[in-house]
Amino acid sequence: MIKRGPFGLEMGMRPEELTNQVEEINPGRYIAKSVPNPHSAFQQYVLAFSEEQGLYEIRALSEDFSTNAYGNEVQGRFSAVKEKLAKTYGQCKLYDFLFVDSIWDEPRDWMQSLLSQERALSAHWEEKEGVTLDNGIGAIYLRGHATSATEGYISLSYCFENYDAAQAEIAALEDDAL
Repeated sequence: MIKRGPFGLEMGMRPEELTNQVEEINPGRYIAKSVPNPHSAFQQYVLAFSEEQGLYEIRALSEDFSTNAYGNEVQGRFSAVKEKLAKTYGQCKLYDFLFVDSIWDEPRDWMQSLLSQERALSAHWEEKEGVTLDNGIGAIYLRGHATSATEGYISLSYCFENYDAAQAEIAALEDDAL
């Protein structure tokens, strides 16, 4: 039995395969009204397609949720999803740090530092780091985000093996527009 890709989607799919389930928001970018296999941690799915490569990226977004200044809820939800992904894909490379010379260096400044982009909270699963991925997945990125000092969300991106080819295709189209 062939295992379907993340959220029941596969590399190279075409938007028309998701009949009446996607709405184009920008050229090549669609919001999925639903996906074949949704996950309760995520409320929105943004799909990236190119003409030649088809589906090359999935970005799942959680709802915005309240947290305290210490970012406990962001960190908790991030960790819960990270552990679930680790069961399937193995250990990740974790980036959880405050940038040097940030003024937001107190524990109660955690969310403000994330909002100010002076803190990183992300986990990466990449084949170049020795992780074995399947179903055409080239890389997985989980990130924590702040929308204010008291609200945040998490995002999960799957970049398929055709991601670089799709980006080159899009860049060539943009260059032709000049």
